[in-house]
Amino acid sequence: MEGRAAALGAGTVLNALATGTGAAFGIDVETRARVILDADTPDVDGTIDEVPDADTELIERCVALATQRWGDGEGGTVRTDSDVPLAAGLKSSSAAANATVLATCNALGLTVGDDSEDSAVDVTRLDACRLGVRAAREAGVTVTGAFDDATASMLGGVTLTDNSADELRAREQIDWDVLVWTPPERAYSADADVARCEAVSPMADLIADLVMEGRYAEAMTVNG
Repeated sequence: MEGRAAALGAGTVLNALATGTGAAFGIDVETRARVILDADTPDVDGTIDEVPDADTELIERCVALATQRWGDGEGGTVRTDSDVPLAAGLKSSSAAANATVLATCNALGLTVGDDSEDSAVDVTRLDACRLGVRAAREAGVTVTGAFDDATASMLGGVTLTDNSADELRAREQIDWDVLVWTPPERAYSADADVARCEAVSPMADLIADLVMEGRYAEAMTVNG
C-alpha cells in the first residue's frame, strides 16, 4: 500500500505561546511525503531527504497514529522531501506532519475532504490535522501543539485557533504575494521560553482582536 501527498508551509500572524491562541497563514511552498505500508510489521522507518541524519520521530509517529486510527496498525516506511526550510519559522514540522498523515490516508485508500457530512469523505482535513498535532506533541517538537500552524498548512488562508482545545476559531482565504527571508540560524519551537512569552499575554490578546477584524498586517507587526 503506497500513498503520496503534499502540504504547505506557513507563516506566523500571532504566536500562540503567550495565551494558547494563535494565527498563521499558508504559503505556497510544499513538503511532500511518500508512505509505503506493510501489514507484516508494526514498525515505521522514516527518512528526511534534505537532512538524512535528522530526527524522524514526528513523521514516524504520524504514520503509526494514522494506521492505528484508520487502518489495522500497519507499519512501513515514510520519506519526506521539502521546499520548506527546517527550523526557519515556516512551519516545516506542521507541513511534514500534515503531508505524512495525508499520504498515510492515501495509502489506506481513504478519501480526505472538508465536509464531515459528505458520505464520500472518510477523513476530514481537520481530523487529519488534529492527528498530526497529536503526533507533534508526542514527539516533543512543539509546546502548544501548533494547531494554528497546522491548520494554515492544511487549509490555506489565514487561520485563528485555540491551541489548547485544538479548535478552529476563524479562517479567511487570502490572496497575498509573500517575500520570505530565512536567517542562517535555526530556531526550534520546542526550545522557546514560554514564561517570557506569557509575560506579554495582554499584547497577544490585542493581536487576536486585530486578526478577528481582518487587520492581519497590523497584527503581524505587533506580534513581531
